[in-house]
Amino acid sequence: MSKELPPRRREFKTVPVCPLQQQRYNIALKDLARAYTSSQGDIGGSRDSEDILTPFNKLRQISSFAKVDVAVSMANTILAEESSIVIFTSFVEVAKQIHRKLEDMDWAGELLTGETVAKKRQAMVDNFQSGLSPAFVCTYGAGGVGLTLTAACTVILVDRPWTPGDVNQAEDRVRRIGQ
Repeated sequence: MSKELPPRRREFKTVPVCPLQQQRYNIALKDLARAYTSSQGDIGGSRDSEDILTPFNKLRQISSFAKVDVAVSMANTILAEESSIVIFTSFVEVAKQIHRKLEDMDWAGELLTGETVAKKRQAMVDNFQSGLSPAFVCTYGAGGVGLTLTAACTVILVDRPWTPGDVNQAEDRVRRIGQ
């Protein structure tokens, strides 16, 4: 048995955006530009960082919502060939929407967010690992560290977390030596 993991294989997909999502994105981008311009008006740009982070995070969330249908479609295609999949996002509402759409397609699965009570988490992992749940949808904060989700070979990252290390941690939920 090999002691080394195979190299990661990553695919990046360009996602077409519907006009409504594009309009929301453009408005959020203008809000971010206004916030940035306002923060530069202070000497040394000393305004509270939330003045910029809030509209920036809204822009990220709008981008994530725009990818929901493509992520669900990809998951459906993958689940037709593989027994399970893990899907990560930064946003609870995006995770809920993906989970709901997968359930509507008869891919019952688990949904793990910071809202999930601690005593239910292990049972969710056990259901996924045993094959009872083909999809495991989670946020980076709730599922990105400390879980073993090796029942899956594929991870979909709907969006990117703030730090590259969080991406590696999320991907490592399905990567173990000997797998």
